Amino acid sequence: MNKINTIIKEINNRLGDSPHESACLGFIMCDINEFGFEEWLHLPASDIASTYFEVTMGLTKELCSDYSAVMEQQTMLQDIGVGQSEMVDPTKSMYLFRDGVLDILLSMICYFETREFAKEMFYEYE
Repeated sequence: MNKINTIIKEINNRLGDSPHESACLGFIMCDINEFGFEEWLHLPASDIASTYFEVTMGLTKELCSDYSAVMEQQTMLQDIGVGQSEMVDPTKSMYLFRDGVLDILLSMICYFETREFAKEMFYEYE
C-alpha cells in the first residue's frame, strides 16, 4: 500500500461517526477527489472556508424556507380550526438550527486538524 492510501486509511480510522466528523470526512474526500492528495495538502485555507460557507449558506437557506412553510401551514390550520396532534416548537427549532450550524463549524475545525495530521504523516514518510 502506498503512503497516500495509508494516510487516507488513517484519516478514515481517525474520524468517528459524529455528525461533524462524518461531514468533515465527506468534505475531505471531495477535495482529494477534485484536487488530488498532494494538492489538497496545500489548498489555501480561505478556499476551504469558502466552500464551507457556500454549503452552509445553501443548507441554512433551505432550512429557513422549510421552516417558514411549515409555520405557515400550521398557522393556516389553526386559523381554520383544524386541530393538530403536534405543533412546531419555535424555541426547540432554533436550538436545533444552532446545533446544526455548530456541527458545520466543528466539521471545519476537524477538517483543518485532519489535514495537519495528514501533512505530518505525508512528510514523515519522505
